[in-house]
Parts: sequence; structure tokens; C-alpha cells
Amino acid sequence: MSYSEILKLKKEEKNTRERIFARHIVVGEDVFAVSLYQTLVQKYGESEVRILTDRTLNQEEIYPKGPSPLRGEASIKLMEKLFPHLTISSIEKSSVFFKDMEFKPFSGRAKSEKLLWSEDFFVAPRAIIDWSAVCPVLNDQEALQKMDQVRLNYLLSGIKKVEPNDLVEPAHFQLQTTKGLDIECENLYWGRGPLSFLDLFQNKELLSDQFIEFCEHTRTPSTLHMKFEFETPITDMTETIFIPLSYTHEWGHFIGEFTEASEGKQIAEFMCFVDPEHNDEEELSKKVRMLKKSLEKIFEKFNGTKYVEFISLIDSSPSLTIDDTAYGQLASELDHLKMVATNAPLINFDILDTEAEIASSEIQFFARSMANMRSIEASL
Repeated sequence: MSYSEILKLKKEEKNTRERIFARHIVVGEDVFAVSLYQTLVQKYGESEVRILTDRTLNQEEIYPKGPSPLRGEASIKLMEKLFPHLTISSIEKSSVFFKDMEFKPFSGRAKSEKLLWSEDFFVAPRAIIDWSAVCPVLNDQEALQKMDQVRLNYLLSGIKKVEPNDLVEPAHFQLQTTKGLDIECENLYWGRGPLSFLDLFQNKELLSDQFIEFCEHTRTPSTLHMKFEFETPITDMTETIFIPLSYTHEWGHFIGEFTEASEGKQIAEFMCFVDPEHNDEEELSKKVRMLKKSLEKIFEKFNGTKYVEFISLIDSSPSLTIDDTAYGQLASELDHLKMVATNAPLINFDILDTEAEIASSEIQFFARSMANMRSIEASL
């Protein structure tokens, strides 16, 4: 084949990419991304808003996973402010860790194994709320089914910042998919964390070193979630419990809680943080086996009780050290972009009763994501 024929083939390949445009695009699959999508549709109409995710959108997928994610005095107070009529039940019992064949409180004299990554967040006092009261979409099966049918089911291969050259369809971002489709939008709502955005962003020359540093600082481990639905209860414990993966190595903990379920069943929600460099199937299966072995040793009824298990892996985890003030000074570098959901920085501090530095250090996990979403909704 001649050189000119090769060039012709390459040109034809480039021309096979298709293009679509949407005024607003939400990228993400958690309850905050889905809730924001619903809000945008209500304001701008279905024809103007799309959601992009390669994951199925249903209640099981978007429901908050793991131990209680509402913890810490500042986060609980913020939720009380955002939802004054919501019942928020503070749990008096402190978190406990397993050592020397018994559970011991973190508030006591005994010392736990070393806490890694963001594990110390789960030591903080927690509160229980009705998730569907703050995110009604969790109980809206019809809405979720419709979203799942219309979602843009694609994997992304890149993101570009583009200059709008069409008055009718003014694109500011181009999302490139692995299937040859370029999705352009005027406003991008990114719900997969700053680091994943940076990894896909192709115009890095447009970004300052400070912006890149901010995104890289949000790097976190993956999260392995392990849920067990027992036919009958295996324990009456209600505390958040920490079970070491190892007593001889600093491997972190399985962190979990037991809750009552319908028909006399019991739910156990456990999680552990996983190094992204070691999250292959064999390694994850090993961790699931380790947890089951620990539960068998600790809870006598585990062996004789039937259960159904649900295992899932999330590529990242919430960061405890997001510098909101720094991002506030950098956000103008990429106009028409809003970070949402997990690890999104807070921009509008009017929603808080605290100074920016306090918000950065104390508003965490679920409360942070909720405050971010409410701030975006208020700006629409």
C-alpha cells in the first residue's frame, strides 16, 4: 500500500467520528450526580440535559454504600442547617476496634492498629438519616428507569476544552468516547473527582501548575464494598467496628456496621481501602475471604447463618484534605466546568456558617457532597 493510500485511510478514520451536542452534561453515577441531573432536567428540560455513565442506574447502584457516611459535629450541623425538618439521629456509641479477641472503644486506653488513608473519619461520632428524604430520587423507581434508558452509555477516552464557534450550539467541552462519538457540551458537571478529570483532560497546557497540583492532591485509594444480607441476625452490635486485615502488617482495616432489615434479616455493610496498584480480581477476592474468615472467628453465628453477598469496587474514595480555598482561586481556569459529588471542592461558602478553612477540614464525605450539590442548584 502506497504512502498516499495510508494517509487517505487515516483521514477516513478521523472523519468517521460522530458528534452530538447537549447544553448540559452530567458525568457520573452516584446519588449526587443523578440528583443533579434530575434538578437540571426540571429546570432546563430533557432535551437540554444528558447524563453520561457506563453503569446501570438503579437504586442498588446509586444508594450510599458502606458504614454511615455522615460523621463529625460540623458535618452533622451542616445537614441540620440544609434540612431543618429532617430527623437526624445521633448515635451515642463510639466506634470500636478488634484486638486481643475483643472489641475495644477508640475512646478507651487501648490502642488500635495504625489507621491508614481516611480510616480515621469512621472513628468520628455518626448520625443516621433517611437518605431518600435528602435525595428523593432514591425512592423514584420510575425516574431511575427512565434515566437508565436515556443515559449516554459510553466509556470516555479523553476530554478537550474547545472554543465555541456556533451561536446555537456553543460547545466549551468535548468528551471523546471509545466508540468514535464526540459529545460536546456548553456546561460540564463532572462527578468523578478532580483527579479523574485531570487524567482524561488533553489540553493540560491550558492549566496552571497549581490547578494540576490541586487535582493530584485529591488522589485516594479505591474502595472495596462488601455487603452481606443474613437470614437471621448474627450479632446485636450497633457500633461501627474496625477489624484489622493483619496484626503483623500495616494493611488497614475492614470497617463495618450491622443494621436491622425487613423480615427479621440483618444487613452488614463493610468496606476497606485498596491500593489502586493492587486491585486486581485475585487481590480483591483475597480480601473478601479475609473478611469472611475474620467474621467467622469473631461472630459465632456467622458459620451457620445463610447470607447473600454483594461485592463492588469504587475506583476512588473521599479525601479528607481538599483545599477549597485554593480551588476557589483556580476555578476560572476552566469556565463552564463544575465539579460535583465525591471530592468536589466547595465554592459557595454562603451555604456554610463557617470560614473556608474550617469547611475544608471539617465538612466531609456525604455532607460535603450534599453542600456542593445544593450550592450548584442555588447558582442555576
